[in-house]
This record gives sequence, C-alpha cells and structure tokens, in this order.
Amino acid sequence: MSARAKFSVVILVLVAVVMATLLLLLPRLANIDQFRPRIIANLERQTGRSVDIGRLSLAILPKFSIRADDVAVGNPRDFPQGPFLEIRKIYFDLDFRSALQRRLVIKSLELDQPVVSLLTNSSGHWNTESPRPPTVRPAVWQEGPATPAAIAEVQINHGHVTCAVVSGSGQLLPISFDAQDVSAELHDVNPQGLGWNLNPVRLTQFGSNRGGWAGAASSPPASLQVLQISWTQPSAVEGEAAASPQGPLVARGTLSAQSARFGDVETTGFKSAVQLYDGGVHLDALDMALFGGRVTGDFVWNSRARPSQYAARLALSGIDTARLLLAFPNAPGKLTGTLEGHLDLRGSTPPAAATVPGNPLADTDGTGDLTIRNGTLPMLRVNADMRQLLKNIVRTGSPSADPSSFRSISADLEINGGEIRSRQITILGNGIEMDVTGSLALGGSGRLDYQGVGKIDTQRNGYSSVLAGILGSKISGGKITFPFTLTGTLESPHFGIKSSPWFH
Repeated sequence: MSARAKFSVVILVLVAVVMATLLLLLPRLANIDQFRPRIIANLERQTGRSVDIGRLSLAILPKFSIRADDVAVGNPRDFPQGPFLEIRKIYFDLDFRSALQRRLVIKSLELDQPVVSLLTNSSGHWNTESPRPPTVRPAVWQEGPATPAAIAEVQINHGHVTCAVVSGSGQLLPISFDAQDVSAELHDVNPQGLGWNLNPVRLTQFGSNRGGWAGAASSPPASLQVLQISWTQPSAVEGEAAASPQGPLVARGTLSAQSARFGDVETTGFKSAVQLYDGGVHLDALDMALFGGRVTGDFVWNSRARPSQYAARLALSGIDTARLLLAFPNAPGKLTGTLEGHLDLRGSTPPAAATVPGNPLADTDGTGDLTIRNGTLPMLRVNADMRQLLKNIVRTGSPSADPSSFRSISADLEINGGEIRSRQITILGNGIEMDVTGSLALGGSGRLDYQGVGKIDTQRNGYSSVLAGILGSKISGGKITFPFTLTGTLESPHFGIKSSPWFH
C-alpha cells in the first residue's frame, strides 16, 4: 500500500472515530430536557388539562428520536381528578434531514405501556372530549397554510384500557370494560383530527407562545372523508343512524388485546381492524374467543351522540352456554349446551348495566337468532325412580337418554324495553318436542311469560294412557299433545298445563 493510500485510510478512520464520538455525545450536548417546562405549558394551554412529563432525552442510534418518560394527561373539568392517559415511554422517530434544517418532523411514534382510563358522566360527556374549543393560530414562521402533518405509523405496546361511569353525585362506579395487554399498529395518523397541531416546527420555536410543536390546532383538511358503515341504515332506525362514527378519519390499522372484559363477560384473544374518527371508532372483522367458542363481526361507536351510541353485528359459534349464563342474574345452572347464532345489537355506551348491576343487556335493543345444541335443562332432572317411569312412557330412541336433555333449542330474539321476546322457540328433546312463544324480563328476578304446545312421543303401554289422563289429553298418532304455560321467574319457574286437572 502506498504512503498516500495509507494516509487516506488514517484520515477515514479518524473521521469515523470523530463521527462516532459526536453521535454518542450529541444526546448529552443537546439537552432537550431543558425544553420540557415550556412544552408542558403549551400542552396544558392547548388541551386545558394537566400534563406531566418526567424526562425528555435525545437518541441518535438506532434511530434519531426523542424519548419522553412518564407522560401523564389529566382528566378535564367536571370529572374526578386523576390521569386520563398515562404512558411509560413515548419514542418520537424524527426525520434527520428536517432536523438539519432546524425543523422537527415526526415520522412515527411508539407508545410503551399506555394506560387509558375512559370515563363518562351522567350528562353523557366523555373525558376524551376537549374541555374548550381549539384556537386556530398558525405558526408565525409559516408563509402559507400548513400542510397537514400525518404521522406514518403509531405503534402501541402493552396497553391497558378501562371504562367506567361517574354518577351524578361524582362517585366512580365499578369498571364496565377492561382490556389488558392492548397492542395496535396505526397508519396515516392525522393528529389534527384529534385537535393536535403537529405540523413541522423550527427548533427556535420550541415551546414558544406563538405556535410550534405543541401549538394550537388548525382545521382538519377538507380532503379527509368520513367512512360510512354499509350495514347501518340511517333511514330505518334512529338508534342505528346515531351509531355511525362522526368527524374526520384520524387513523386506520389493527388492534389486539390479550383479554377484554365487558361487565361480567370476559373474552380473550381479541383482534380487529380499526378505523379511528374524531367522533368514534369502527372495528371491522373483529374476532375473539368467548367461553370455549368464538365471536366475530363488526362494531361501530359514535362518541358525539348524547348519550354515545353503538351498533354491533355479531356471529357466535361453539360457546359454552353454562359458562355464559354465569354473567346473568338468576340464570346460572339453568341450561347447558353449545351456543351458535347471530345478533344485531344497538344501544348507549356504556350500557345501563354499568349503573344497573347484573343486567348485561340493559338499555340495549336488537334482534337475532340463536341455537343451543346437545344440552340439558338441569331443573328438569328427576330422581332415578321417576327417570325409569319416564323411560317406560317416552320413546326417546335411546335407552340411556336423559329426559332433561335435548338435541336443540332454536329461537328468534327481539331485545327491547328490557325484555327478550321470541315469536318462535322450537325445542327438540328426547321424545319430547315443544313450540313456544313469549318473553323474558331482563331486570329484577327475570320474569317469565311463555306459552306453547308440547308433544310427547309415547310407547304403547298402560303408562302412556295414565300420563295422557294426567295431562288432560289423548294419545293420537302415538303422541300426547298438550298446551302449557311457563310463568314465574327464573329462580322460581311455574309450569302449567291448561287442559290438566293436576297442573295449573
């Protein structure tokens, strides 16, 4: 190697050492934490909330970024004191070329362990709403209208989201929704849709009162479109129309949670595509595990309605009915089997269940159809002697069949006014069939009001004639047909046979 070549190599090595040293020392030399008080003041002035940032630091490797530790944003006025949002760490991935021009442009965000505490009060307002209208004040260094600053990607890791109601007296009621280990990946995030101004700012404007990184919001761009939900019919039901998300589209992406609890019903493995709006959210193709089965469908929420409204279209499959009924008052132990079907639900959020304990469907309207297969009605179980007597009467098709078991129960549902009404319920049991219509009250003790016709497939012997006499009926075509009613409550049901002198 020539002397000139050796000299060039030495120079390159020295330059590399100097550059590496600068990269290591720059975060210390550039003490960005000195801007923290001004940034906090600007954020508090813009949001009308208390803001706290534990520390700001600058990193060069592996990315040119700013890190904010222990960020907390408080609740607005008219809500209990405390944080609405807490984030352990936020990483702001910055554009290096823009930084060389003394401008900060955020390319992406990463939020580590955010905790969101959603609250709604008796007036239907949420703590996500701004307590004051944003002031339009463009940054003074800009010669023309700002180009809307969209963040290419926002990553959320290990989040926690809860929702609760604040009573009229100011007391915090029990949590009605709780999602653990929430993760999300959002794209083309429009901060202006949330009332935040993150247009590119000059370093000289950091924290100034005349605009900047934490400056006031500008109007959302006219090009942003509001996504309409195709299956929501605005002209059909007012509640459905109110459930469409409102405002500009803020972001779209994917959302997941290790578990999500709705009142006493807990799901796991929650995942969905998501579109976020200034006034709501749309969850598309959501999928979650529930009591051994799955729930799939769509969900929309309009936070601008008073009270806020939701609509859900859900498909259910393979759900353990006995475990599901544990979430309903007076229902545990009443029914077993595997549940499937469809539900269309709409109502206010959070539902009245948050203020009326033990009623998960309070203040909810909807329709659907459900089928429970291969289950039992435990309250119909009888002792060994009676079971043997029924086997001598009822033709079950299997010597070991339990008279309290059934092949399927199918029902249409209409949920309204605190009741579940059914025009047609078909029960196919072991030698027993029933066609039923009626209603179940969701509140209180669960009032029953059903009537129908039962058919018993009998064996040809003397016992069958005795049973027909007890039921006040006759045997025709090998079947005993009898009208019946089911009244009382879930806790104390009363089974009556109109034509029988023994059962009234």
